[in-house]
Amino acid sequence: MNKLLLITVVVFSGCLFSLDAQKYDFNWLLGYGITATSVSGDFGITLFDFNQGNLIVKPVPQCTMDFIFVNSIISNREGKLLYYSNGEFVENGLYQRIIGAQKLSRSSNSYQAILFLPHPDGSDRYMLFFSRDTGGRVDPSAVYNNVDERYFLFSNENNPQEGELVFRDSIILIDTLADGRQTACRHANGRDWWILMPERNSFGYYKILVDVHGPRVIGKQILMDRSIEGVTQVTFSPDGRYYATQITVSATVGAFTLIYEFDRCSGDLTLIAKQNIPGRSSSAGISFSPDSKLLYYSVADRLYQCDLNASDILASSILLDSIDVIPRWGLNYDKHLLAPDGKIYINSKFASPVMHVINFPNLRGKDCQLIRSGIDLTFNNGISNMPFYRLGPIDGSTCDTLGINNNPWAWWRYDQDSTEHLKIQFVDASAYEVEEWYWDFDDGITSSDTSPLHTYSKNGVYEVCLIVKNKNGADTLCRTLYIGVVSNSDPNKNMDFQLFPNPCTSVLIINVNDYLPSKMLMTIYNLEGTEVLHKRLYQGSNVIDVEGLNSGVYVVQIKEQGIIVRSEKLVKM
Repeated sequence: MNKLLLITVVVFSGCLFSLDAQKYDFNWLLGYGITATSVSGDFGITLFDFNQGNLIVKPVPQCTMDFIFVNSIISNREGKLLYYSNGEFVENGLYQRIIGAQKLSRSSNSYQAILFLPHPDGSDRYMLFFSRDTGGRVDPSAVYNNVDERYFLFSNENNPQEGELVFRDSIILIDTLADGRQTACRHANGRDWWILMPERNSFGYYKILVDVHGPRVIGKQILMDRSIEGVTQVTFSPDGRYYATQITVSATVGAFTLIYEFDRCSGDLTLIAKQNIPGRSSSAGISFSPDSKLLYYSVADRLYQCDLNASDILASSILLDSIDVIPRWGLNYDKHLLAPDGKIYINSKFASPVMHVINFPNLRGKDCQLIRSGIDLTFNNGISNMPFYRLGPIDGSTCDTLGINNNPWAWWRYDQDSTEHLKIQFVDASAYEVEEWYWDFDDGITSSDTSPLHTYSKNGVYEVCLIVKNKNGADTLCRTLYIGVVSNSDPNKNMDFQLFPNPCTSVLIINVNDYLPSKMLMTIYNLEGTEVLHKRLYQGSNVIDVEGLNSGVYVVQIKEQGIIVRSEKLVKM
């Protein structure tokens, strides 16, 4: 049995609720913390930072928390890291533990055992729901233990940087709840939150409404299908229309996929598709495309995609990949997460040093560009449990009562072609009912496509702007692209590099920030000046396999168009 609690972290600012920014999921933490006794290079925490539009991978040596199973994190609406937890402790954005907030989930090792949410009143307050086995039973004859759902309150009023525990243990609900199925969806009013909590091995779903007065149970829906126990991931679609569950039970029973329509006004579910996949076990994951038209689900070594607009949704499933050869450290498709850059990231259950990525999840079949093991990591990985934050009201519905408008919010990323450096794929990741797109590439060419492919005629500095519009207004986001503009007189101008970890064991990561190379080459030399490794670099995070190098001291040299732009000593352990 589990105990579900809620932690509220408060940073009082007196602000009113609005839909702007909402960058609560712009930082992810994953990995195993480094301690004095750590001997493996696989240990350490990695930060996924989405604040620049494109993913940047960074080491976080200050963080020593272990994210083995449980992981949730939240930033403020401007994208500054605030709080994170592994179900045992809560730490702040300064990587300091919050006194009194420890041993939260205790016996739970479920991925979705905890969940951060911003408070609906629009202030800088944050809630953390989590589950815990109480060890007791209301009815001695019951099969399962009791679950408490509670919340803690934290405040940053007296200490804005660190926060403090104000009070704890306000009980919301006691029952036998299923373990590790916490996720949330915006209410149709655009402000409040819904959390659905299924009873364990039963037919009931508790409907928890989180509004400006706090969380409360407003009812329980009885469904036709009993909830199934097993390895599980649950998620809502970005538009809030669907709720989906992927469950793996055992190799004998197999796995189950369940898809529901969700009523954002009432919090009710309607089952629309269900299937049993025989003979699969060990992991389960599920996610929706950014446009909420496609569903991805995985069981062990297989990943599927289905069309939510098909007359028979699950019959439209396409097998995207099946992992037939398993490396020595294990590899499968486990938990999914849709990121702010519009990609879906999928981890591997075996704590492997890689992450899979779907680059264009709005596209059908192989066009979605799934890349198995697409991201190599320095450290063993996990993935955070987060809802989709950027969802507004259902305009014109009976629940659209607060006067909140779906004011458009502009956001985008870019992908540089690996063979033609002047060819750039721009990808829209905007939110709140966008109806029109206008791109200006700063070379005299514009586009009204959602995610255009553009090729520049020459190297240069370009200010690219995206304007998004709907009936409520417009929003603009401009970024400066530096494409192949290296100078002999000032070779480091416009370039920002990060090399880590140093010392390294098996992997070296080189971040090329805010610069799109024309032909950037990385060469590693030994102290005798002999070249031992050579690789081309691209914008973003480049992962270099250095496991084959002997232990010792080396020199890393980076050239752009033949000009040395960085030279640094490297220690290989």
